[in-house]
Amino acid sequence: MKNHRTLIPLLVFLCCAAMAIMETVIRPGYGLKSLSKAIFFGCSIALYGLMCRNKCIGSLFKRTNLRRALVLSIGVYVLVLGGFWLLRPFIDLNMISQNLAGKEKITSENYLFAALYIVICNSFLEELFFRGLAYLTLQKYWPKSAAQLFSAAAFSLYHVFILRGWFSPWLFFMALSGLFIAGLLFNDLDREGSIFPSWMVHASANLAINTVGLIMFEMI
Repeated sequence: MKNHRTLIPLLVFLCCAAMAIMETVIRPGYGLKSLSKAIFFGCSIALYGLMCRNKCIGSLFKRTNLRRALVLSIGVYVLVLGGFWLLRPFIDLNMISQNLAGKEKITSENYLFAALYIVICNSFLEELFFRGLAYLTLQKYWPKSAAQLFSAAAFSLYHVFILRGWFSPWLFFMALSGLFIAGLLFNDLDREGSIFPSWMVHASANLAINTVGLIMFEMI
């Protein structure tokens, strides 16, 4: 038990640090970065799964009631788009599009493919890692409240290097604070032990953000 208590936070820290290096030092295109993320996150989850003979990881995919998650998904989609329209005067879409093109190599030509990946695959990978490993599994060895805070903080801080340069300082702080609160919400959604509820809401939030991207690239 002592080894599990320290191994999970260590795996989370190492993976987030590796992705920070990818973002700030190596800076590959979005495709290679996504592949690296899948390898880092996937290998850490597989390593831990092997250590506990896959029983704890397999339990994260159990069937659960998704009615509440569906209602929240719709609400989150409307809330994110509503927030965008409210804050649009303070958001420089041109700067974000230039940042995406320069740092991520994402343009209007490949945006739809990237958006589809973000909505389905990226959200699943992050929920499996930050909720499945960093919360649902960690809470077996840490106090539940501590595991909740650790998972939400890791989820928020992981996005620091992704979002840098997108917004003004105060909007950047608001975005990170929102991600921390979202992490706590996702943890609560998964309280029955399955990552499917948080995955559904996370995918809906990403869909809303990618809808803003469609507006940014003047595709709708």
